[in-house]
Amino acid sequence: MINRELHELARKILRGNLSHEERQYIALRLRLIADQEGCICQGCGRKYKVDLLIPDDLWDQIIPKEKRSGGGMLCGRCIMDKIEALGEFNAFRMEKIP
Repeated sequence: MINRELHELARKILRGNLSHEERQYIALRLRLIADQEGCICQGCGRKYKVDLLIPDDLWDQIIPKEKRSGGGMLCGRCIMDKIEALGEFNAFRMEKIP
């Protein structure tokens, strides 16, 4: 059941042209699925259960290789490593999503 839902969510992402609300919904569903099983980082291969939502323009700069815009999954460590590798100063506020 979860694998089927992941497949459907991935297809929606790959089709692109998602509204902000649709992207947020997909991120929340993925978070719920990750709470049950965890996700595999496409950067380092580790399993993780904490998802970080970052601005789309920043994500497009650090997206995992071979992924289309908006796709891919990275753990928090890989996200931060890739943002730091951009060489710019960035500041973000982390908030828990209910």
